[in-house]
This record gives sequence, C-alpha cells and structure tokens, in this order.
Amino acid sequence: MMWRRDEGWALSDKIRFGEILVRAGVLERSLLENLVRERDATGMDLGELLVARGIIDEATMLQTIGKSLNRPVVGLDAARPDPRALGLLPVELCQEHLVFPVEIESSKTGDHLHVAMANPLDVRAIKV
Repeated sequence: MMWRRDEGWALSDKIRFGEILVRAGVLERSLLENLVRERDATGMDLGELLVARGIIDEATMLQTIGKSLNRPVVGLDAARPDPRALGLLPVELCQEHLVFPVEIESSKTGDHLHVAMANPLDVRAIKV
C-alpha cells in the first residue's frame, strides 16, 4: 500500500482489518469472530491465519484492503525507489514500522513522501 503523510486522511483505531474484509463481502462475520478468538489464543496475525487456512489468498486480501482505503498495492520487487526518498527515513524506523520510502512527489504545496506500508491500518506507523 502506498500512503502520503500529507494527504490529510486519518484512520481511526476502530477501523479493523477484518472489518474491512467483512464489509467488502470477502469474509463472513461469524468466521471473523472465530478467527479473532484463534488469533488471540495463538498470537498469530489475522492475515496470516486467513492465508494459512486457505480462506483468502494474499493477493485478494491486499487488493481488498487497497480498494477500501483507495490506495494502490505496490509490489516492492518491481518498485524502483527514488534514491532521495530512501535517505529520508532512518532504516531502524522503517524496520520497526514495516514501511519503505518509495518516491518523492513535488506539487504546488511542496514535496510529498510516498511510502509503502506492510500494514496501512497501523495508526502508530502513520503518526510517526
């Protein structure tokens, strides 16, 4: 997912990954509730559980979340990051929050850093 810090959109802590999948019709609420209990018991990530159980494939999951957030899905294997963007965020911060600086876009309002995020719903990473 790509996100621009200056775009002014914010995610509420109440928006949940599973809820997005339910609203999009790719996951039944009752199944989500069971998976959340399993996640809490095992400590596994909900996305990992969904893929491991064969409930949803990773591509569908990413496309659904991207569409819901109106953000493109970025394959970093094909991305050509702007060297200027790479120098803007400390490596430790990128590793901690699973973000990757991709490009700098110049506009009338200034330069804007675009980052790819492993979890575009990670409110803590967005606030950094």
